[in-house]
Amino acid sequence: MEYPYKMIRVLLILMFLSSFTFGQSAPWTSSIAAGTLTEAGSDYSLTQTSATNQTTISVSGMLRYATYYVSIHKIDTDWNSGLFLWARRSSNGTASSGTITGGTSFIQLSGSPQSFFTLYAGNSTSRTNIQFQYQITGISVLIPAKTHTTTMVYTLTD
Repeated sequence: MEYPYKMIRVLLILMFLSSFTFGQSAPWTSSIAAGTLTEAGSDYSLTQTSATNQTTISVSGMLRYATYYVSIHKIDTDWNSGLFLWARRSSNGTASSGTITGGTSFIQLSGSPQSFFTLYAGNSTSRTNIQFQYQITGISVLIPAKTHTTTMVYTLTD
């Protein structure tokens, strides 16, 4: 038996405080071919993973020698509770000084903000090209085939 495509769309919203600037790439859309899910009536576990540079964020307007904290959460629009969204920071980005720590292991997103990573500006006022990767788990023949949509929110605070 063949199943229709199952599409999962992840939209990104980037929140910021003060005069910080975020840049983002296009939303991640992941499709699963009908032939991938082949056993009707039995559960099938599948993990979809994005490219390591799926989203790129740049931060500018930082105060020199200040520390900034980035949290992340999701807001479900039309998301099946059996699907689980994960995110990780896959690069440090580029800056003339300062550090970026945390967020390199996948964390499962929920509706509550959670600490993701920390930026220390050093003598720099910006950090560019910080890259992120995503993962969706829980994909199953038991979840209706349709477009599932959620929004990821990044919040930068000092």
